[in-house]
Amino acid sequence: MSAATSTPSAGVAAQSTSGAIKSSHVAGYVVDASVIVKLFNAEPGTSAARALLAGNRKLVAPSQIAVEVAAAILRRAREGTIRPEQARRALDAWITMLKDGVVEITDNRHLFEQAIDLSLSIRHALPDCLYLSLAREHGVPLLTFDVKQAERGAAHCTVQRLSTDD
Repeated sequence: MSAATSTPSAGVAAQSTSGAIKSSHVAGYVVDASVIVKLFNAEPGTSAARALLAGNRKLVAPSQIAVEVAAAILRRAREGTIRPEQARRALDAWITMLKDGVVEITDNRHLFEQAIDLSLSIRHALPDCLYLSLAREHGVPLLTFDVKQAERGAAHCTVQRLSTDD
């Protein structure tokens, strides 16, 4: 993991402000926190994550993504892999992305019971199962960098593990 932190490029920010990736687009993807976190830290996979934002596809996630992304950034600051001021800039950029609707946040309470059943069935973490259930409900692929998420979720819905080769 690199100590260098960056925020999404200016082109990406302009796209999010103009609405290029807002919910008016038909098909899209469910993205998990592993994808969004890559936007704020120069590390393997950052290019793939940024390419998603440059596209014209709707990005959707369950509501817990807001906390999961922020927690991952803060954890890196606590562990010393990024400086506190880098974490603050990344968190400010994430808050802006949320306000701009770059990722459409959905209420996932109606998927809770299904996600619990899935978690028990595939022996996988409940928060991850909410992403899987949302992808299945929307009929779109779940994009992730998480190997375990991709392997365990593949029988439930379409899961595409993104490459960390930049």
